[in-house]
Amino acid sequence: MRGEAAGPLATLAVPLARASFEAAGAILEVYDTRFGVDFKADSSPLTEADRLSHGILLRHLGEIVCPPIFSKALPVLSEEGRDIPFVERKEWDSFWLVDPLDGTKEFVSRNGEFTINIALIHGERPVLGIVHIPVQDTLYFGLADGFSYKIQGVSRIVGSLAGPGRGESSTGPPAAEEPFYRDGLRLPLEQTRTEAGSVVRVVGSRSHPSRAFDDYVQQLGAKHSGVEIVRAGSALKFCLLAEGRADVYPRMGPTMEWDTAAGHALVNGAGKRVYRFGSEEELRYNKPELVNDWFICR
Repeated sequence: MRGEAAGPLATLAVPLARASFEAAGAILEVYDTRFGVDFKADSSPLTEADRLSHGILLRHLGEIVCPPIFSKALPVLSEEGRDIPFVERKEWDSFWLVDPLDGTKEFVSRNGEFTINIALIHGERPVLGIVHIPVQDTLYFGLADGFSYKIQGVSRIVGSLAGPGRGESSTGPPAAEEPFYRDGLRLPLEQTRTEAGSVVRVVGSRSHPSRAFDDYVQQLGAKHSGVEIVRAGSALKFCLLAEGRADVYPRMGPTMEWDTAAGHALVNGAGKRVYRFGSEEELRYNKPELVNDWFICR
């Protein structure tokens, strides 16, 4: 891994990687079967993979000991356990925000573009994020105020790690985590190109097109020599921005906080921001209503 990870939150990479790795294994076991699909009240799909991943992540997150900057075990808000009233949540200064299977539509269509998202929220902002892509055996880890990395071959790396890796160190990654960091790639891998007159690369949702998105792309086309649209599902869109393989991700449609928090931390660590559309204010988390405003990542 190029560069050096520092700070107490960096030590959480390994236990979170273990958690998402076990959840990914359960998801892929279902993925390889003729699984059934249920539907929630909002008509979004739900599978056994969502439920299994949710249970595994809850267990692991309940066992992780956070650095001393956090005074107690952290609560968990998950898409599959979303019914926690705001009167309770508003007392949370810090908590885990989880989507056990982001992109269930992609999972059902078997295109591989689904992820596991884990974010640590502190003071209404994501300070840490994990985006795990089970089909690619790839994990992205980001600290909003520090760095972001891409780790390929997660199954090989996690299997080689020793020790508890539960955030005991406050000075940087301990020796047990060295294989994890050494084999990663610092993000962005390439610089973005958003100068006037250049071709601008725009990330668009694979499963949620919108007229507002098309109008925005048309406006960009008037300012640049061309527009290249890159389609992707789930939190993969944030990964493209973090890597530098795209310049802008506009989302003109509803998303939930667990859809964006991990990717938000990831792109912050890579030097990019996630603004409310038409504003210079970044998205905030743990709102009374968990639906995000339209946003733009650039």
